[in-house]
Amino acid sequence: MRIITLALLPLVAACAAPREACIASANKDLRVINKLVTETRGNLVRGFAIET
Repeated sequence: MRIITLALLPLVAACAAPREACIASANKDLRVINKLVTETRGNLVRGFAIET
């Protein structure tokens, strides 16, 4: 039984990898959008943008 479990472990890990990569990519995009929203709100409050 232990050998079967050890043999199936890489298969389970391989299935999780694409899902985790997709979640990480979506979270990265969400962080970028949140940063842009915060910056835009600051610009609207100030009435102007700060150019770097």
